[in-house]
Amino acid sequence: PGVPLSEVLPEPDLNLFESSSITRPDGRRLLILLASNYAYKNMLYNYVCQLKMINISKYLVVALDPQINDHARSQGHPVLFLGPEYDAAFEMRQNETGVESAMVTFGTKQFTDLSMRKLLSTYVVLRHGYDVLFSDVDIAIRPGLLEALETFSGDIVSQTNQPNPADPVSKELNSGFYLARANRRVLRVIEVMIRYYNMKRAIKKADGLHDQKMWNKIINRNCTENGTEPVTCAPHTSEGELMVNVTILPRDSYRPGSSCLKNNKMVYSGFQVCHMNWVRGYAKKMDYLVRSKSWYLDAGARKCMSNPSDVGTEKTV
Repeated sequence: PGVPLSEVLPEPDLNLFESSSITRPDGRRLLILLASNYAYKNMLYNYVCQLKMINISKYLVVALDPQINDHARSQGHPVLFLGPEYDAAFEMRQNETGVESAMVTFGTKQFTDLSMRKLLSTYVVLRHGYDVLFSDVDIAIRPGLLEALETFSGDIVSQTNQPNPADPVSKELNSGFYLARANRRVLRVIEVMIRYYNMKRAIKKADGLHDQKMWNKIINRNCTENGTEPVTCAPHTSEGELMVNVTILPRDSYRPGSSCLKNNKMVYSGFQVCHMNWVRGYAKKMDYLVRSKSWYLDAGARKCMSNPSDVGTEKTV
């Protein structure tokens, strides 16, 4: 305990980072991180197709299990896999690893360990000077994504996770879609999250303490609303030290799953981003992507279609 996180991590492949990054008009370098396990492989590959449809060709897959690491590489995708060599970040004992299988259940110890690797992937990239657009793959996106996000200030620009669309403003963050700018404040706050998780893990109280809970418990604990959207706030520690500047994106344009519904019916247009995190089950998530004209993957042919499909293709690839 007390050893800086950067000192226990192996060096990543910086050539991979450079070749997968996008240089923005202001000169900053950005990596789009797409996090997926093997069970969601086709949704991952469809997200890549969505990026291509909006003229974005560079991204980096964050492999959450060995199976998707192998499969994505076999399909020619650039991959960052934080395998057992990164276990020191979580103070794991020898022969203990959080990367074992694609088949993990929400809320279990294995799920929690994997979800914390999402945070670690952002940390690993940020510490080498790259901004990060982190995204889960159960998301529909629209043209102008990067240009729209970059109009918002803040160390972290995050989608809301507010479950109640009737609330006009929410300060609850969504750890599945955010832009993080590379600086010491963001690195420090992610390190605090991982160390807090390790502390709870050591006393066997980390089950269920996944990245979503950590995102809000640490970053957002002292964030006050200003009554308008986007919400902008500057959480501080109990000692008054600035943690990070946070901007929470407008819910109408950057919708969490709950806001993809209107009068209990799905809404398929009028957004920049729609994240199906409140939509339960792979089949329902895929149905939304199809109905919102966001499914471009021909899984059988292993290629992207030029027009969205009216029926998703789920053949094994």
